[in-house]
Amino acid sequence: MDGELWYRLYLLIDHVDKTHLQNPAKTFCDAAIVRAHAWSVLHERPTCWACDSQNWPEPLRPQNLPSQPTMSRRLKHDAGVRTFLRELEAALSGALQLCNLSLCWLLDGKPLPIGRYSKDPDAAVGYSCGGTDVGYKAHMLWHNSPLPRWEVRPMNITESKMGMRLVSQSRSHDEGEGYVLADKGYDANALHAWCSSHGFQLLAPPQKAKGAGRGHHPQSPARLHALEMLRRPMGQDLRQLRTEVERRFGNLCSFGGGLAPLPAWVRRLDRVRRWVQMKLIINGLRIQRVLELHAA
Repeated sequence: MDGELWYRLYLLIDHVDKTHLQNPAKTFCDAAIVRAHAWSVLHERPTCWACDSQNWPEPLRPQNLPSQPTMSRRLKHDAGVRTFLRELEAALSGALQLCNLSLCWLLDGKPLPIGRYSKDPDAAVGYSCGGTDVGYKAHMLWHNSPLPRWEVRPMNITESKMGMRLVSQSRSHDEGEGYVLADKGYDANALHAWCSSHGFQLLAPPQKAKGAGRGHHPQSPARLHALEMLRRPMGQDLRQLRTEVERRFGNLCSFGGGLAPLPAWVRRLDRVRRWVQMKLIINGLRIQRVLELHAA
């Protein structure tokens, strides 16, 4: 499976490299940096591992590999490399569309905890599965594309705030309107109003028991409408579709090369973002392969 994914990833990088605007002053092109980064992420290894030619099979080994300091500097500071990674996402999103969702968007977050005694200054304490934890959280808004709109932030950033950012990104790319399906962590008046102003209707169950948290202060008309919808059969049917997000997160994490718990060398916010970004690209290629097998 790793070999097939790498072949697809290599072809995708090569395809983007043909149209990418490269700075000719660089010793190593942006594609070479991204290729070595992708090789390390796919195999759950640190960047320095991919800089050693002994860790590449003979048929796949590049003639020249960048050093570890070059990789660290270019990945962190080079705008061309960041642009190349965004172009990878765009190329994959444009090449494949799923058909199981039409007017529904799936909003959820995946905790990325690290050790409680880690010295990572960017990590923070926040709500995780079944309690509190230390680390980061990947917030994702899924639709018909194999790649979601995503953001990675410290775990203490509220889900409703990140939901606003993801909804804004979708509208800025002229992606249509519809229902945003979320869990009770996203039930906030501000998020309901924000979704409504961007052409979406948020459907999230109330955080508190029936009759609590719905009075004594102004309520967004969009939230009142969502509560009314959830009492009706149509709203209940839409809520059932939200189980799709659990399958997407499950598939993202359940194959070799998928988004496993953060390894010990992936610390600081910028490294976590790059790690999650490449894992999402790899997962998109896996989805592409699965659909091709079903169509055969």
